[in-house]
Amino acid sequence: MGQILDTLDQLDLSENTLVMLSSDNGPWWQGNPGFARGRKLQGFEGSYRVPFIARWPGIIPAGKISSEMSMNFDLFPTLLNLAGASLPQDRIIDGKDLLPVMKGEAASPHEALFFYNTRTLVGLRQGQWKYYRRYITDNAAFWPLRQGPFLFDLSIDPNESYSLVESQPERASALAAMLESFDAEMKNNLRGWL
Repeated sequence: MGQILDTLDQLDLSENTLVMLSSDNGPWWQGNPGFARGRKLQGFEGSYRVPFIARWPGIIPAGKISSEMSMNFDLFPTLLNLAGASLPQDRIIDGKDLLPVMKGEAASPHEALFFYNTRTLVGLRQGQWKYYRRYITDNAAFWPLRQGPFLFDLSIDPNESYSLVESQPERASALAAMLESFDAEMKNNLRGWL
């Protein structure tokens, strides 16, 4: 990566080039998700929380750190916008332009992000809150178990250790209703599954 950035500098292309580095999911069993619970193909942060590094001198402030919500599907509309191209109009595009977030000028453009296990909707994140419906979760070397629902406050519990479903029943119910509404919408409009 350093050689690529050095070459862009040497060719005087850095100020015209957005460089992004990320991953599509957390580690499988060989990797380490750090403080995060879970791994690839699981619903917890260890599966979804990945590094995202962007460099564009003069556009993105150096050293800027953001904890705003986003997903890799946001790269599509971001890059289309930067290229001066329009989003497709024949389908719903879930991603949003992230450039204002990367520049430090805006909060996340998402009200909520929804999480799937293959084609099954299992949870959502809204700001600091993450909700999972009752679903099969990994239990180490034992058979998968049906667990949940879970509600986590990621601002104080980023490794998802303490469910707040019982102490925050109104919030859990509101997020469960949002999840059910989105699930019904998806079943009526499959958005590209076909």
